[in-house]
Amino acid sequence: MQIPPTIARIDARAGLQRRVWTASRIAWRTMVAVLLLAAGGAFGDGPLAEAEARAADGSIRVAYDRFQRSDAGSTLDIRLRGGQGGEARFCLDHAFGQAWQVTLIEPAALREELNAGGTCHVVALSATPPGAPLIRLRVHPRHAALRIEGSLYVPGGDPVSIRALVWP
Repeated sequence: MQIPPTIARIDARAGLQRRVWTASRIAWRTMVAVLLLAAGGAFGDGPLAEAEARAADGSIRVAYDRFQRSDAGSTLDIRLRGGQGGEARFCLDHAFGQAWQVTLIEPAALREELNAGGTCHVVALSATPPGAPLIRLRVHPRHAALRIEGSLYVPGGDPVSIRALVWP
């Protein structure tokens, strides 16, 4: 018995059809993965996007966005342990200054001091809520590098390393 010509043509293209099905499955799985990452916060707000870093000695704690946009600002919430004489001091190392531009400090810094490790900012504790003082930094990535990092520290304390991925 002879195979009809239409079935023979279909059989001849079976390899192509398998490759199309494979490409289709890969595309669908990629779309599902991107949607799950987006829902988790890889491209904006969400549980994957929120990060918190603490100094080993507990002197400083920073909450920040792990994923940032190169054309948008981001907020760092800094909590300091104690302070002296109604003032709290925190410092940004040189790598932080090269990675991010600080556009706003709340409460406003009373003064800035340069030292060998970076730039220190002094804020009044009376302008912060009671308990561990909360200081908010509004920062903007300086370049569209995929990964940027820097450190914050309290003079005499351990540094806190901040790492972020910057989407274009």
